[in-house]
Amino acid sequence: MNGGTIANNLRKLRLEKSYTQEQVAGMLLVSPQSVSRWECGTTLPEVTLLPEIAKVFGVTVDDLFRENCLAYPNYAQRLLAVYESSGKFEDFVAARREFLKLLASPCHTQDDLRSFGVLNQYLMVHSADEAMIYFNRVLDAGERDRVYYSTWRQKLSLMVQLGEWKKAAQKAQVLLDTERDNPEYWAMLIHVYDSSEQIEMGVSCVEQALNLFPEEGIFHIYAGSLCRKQKKYEEAFRHWERAIALDDRLLDARYAMADCYEELGQYEKAYAVWQALAAEMEHRGWVVEKDYPVKMAQKCQAKVK
Repeated sequence: MNGGTIANNLRKLRLEKSYTQEQVAGMLLVSPQSVSRWECGTTLPEVTLLPEIAKVFGVTVDDLFRENCLAYPNYAQRLLAVYESSGKFEDFVAARREFLKLLASPCHTQDDLRSFGVLNQYLMVHSADEAMIYFNRVLDAGERDRVYYSTWRQKLSLMVQLGEWKKAAQKAQVLLDTERDNPEYWAMLIHVYDSSEQIEMGVSCVEQALNLFPEEGIFHIYAGSLCRKQKKYEEAFRHWERAIALDDRLLDARYAMADCYEELGQYEKAYAVWQALAAEMEHRGWVVEKDYPVKMAQKCQAKVK
């Protein structure tokens, strides 16, 4: 342990915080004389006490051994800086844990609230970057199977969520232009328009797709979604019912119907659809997945009563 460095840092950090030696001693449950001896380099703190010392000054244990380390407002904000630099999920978890303890106390500040928001913003950015890395690994393999098309949809969805719907639409259009007889690529482009609320372009695209692939239930699901956004509810339900008739495995049509019935205040009909969804999922052995429609059915039932 480098006694000179840690001694200098302890004094420097204490002064930056405007603490007296007595205040530091009280926070660490040691004597003021111990703090004085640490700062003079006469003795060194016990190793087991270093984490508590670091928290008092808003630094990490490693900082205590660095030349001219800086005090942060608190330990949570120091861990935020660690996560900003590393991008490691375990560092996010550590920072989040410390922020939650801080925010549960009455001594947190507005800047602590802002910093906790920043921490979660960094998580979003780091997670999006990492998601793209793994999506691209699948797509670069180039195998045209179910996973390939599903990965493209997820990547485009993420781009839309990040506010890059125009780039997502351009990518989907390029894919479609290379293979216009592939319904998967039509579905990708329509999905981008639908999820980004580009209703007119979505309607035009889904009409073309239905002309080419009238027996593909997925396009009726999208058509229903776009009709709903235009408040053309009867037409929306006709499309969803058609999708189910073409392929009763397309549970998204049932989700859309139940949700739309709720939007319209038709809770008895919504209840019936949620119940049917739950029963279908149980039949398929989807024990965990069925919890959501069960809860939604209970919610609708309560409103009917």
